[in-house]
Amino acid sequence: MAGENGGPCPCEGHGHGDLGPVAGEESLARVVVSPKHTNKKDGSTKPGLFAPSHINESGLSLMRRDHMNFEKFTEQVAAVTKKAGVAIGIRTAKASDLRAEVNAAGERDLCVHDDPIMGDEHLPDNPAHAEAKVPKKFENHLDPEVLRIQGRLMDIFGPLVKLEDVYAKDAAAET
Repeated sequence: MAGENGGPCPCEGHGHGDLGPVAGEESLARVVVSPKHTNKKDGSTKPGLFAPSHINESGLSLMRRDHMNFEKFTEQVAAVTKKAGVAIGIRTAKASDLRAEVNAAGERDLCVHDDPIMGDEHLPDNPAHAEAKVPKKFENHLDPEVLRIQGRLMDIFGPLVKLEDVYAKDAAAET
């Protein structure tokens, strides 16, 4: 079974947890940690937010923001950044935008699938965890294609949203 939009991503065709497969319109968040992911001079996000080794091998850890309330979201952010630094915000992208990226041959750059974390000794359970990575691993994570994908991710993911503002718009809409 091919993944959404066709392509080599059978893992997208079925859910691995209670929330099911990642839908195209879901908002996926990547946590920005200071100083690891930020430029000291101007505070901008460094490409390292999308580490080539994660793109190519272990997968980019993402949160399915639409399936998390503020409390669960902040619990996950605290756990993820425990040793890495201070979380200053998130950058988000729609799953469909990540899946739409293709290489020069017209092949999908990324697979995006649900990847629930349950029973991990270091992280709290997170049924709203997802992962994005290349459908076919490159020999070297510094391959020019992996670096091209890294650059595209910098463009696809939206601007930095401060943690305190992540759910502010949602809360305002409820009142």
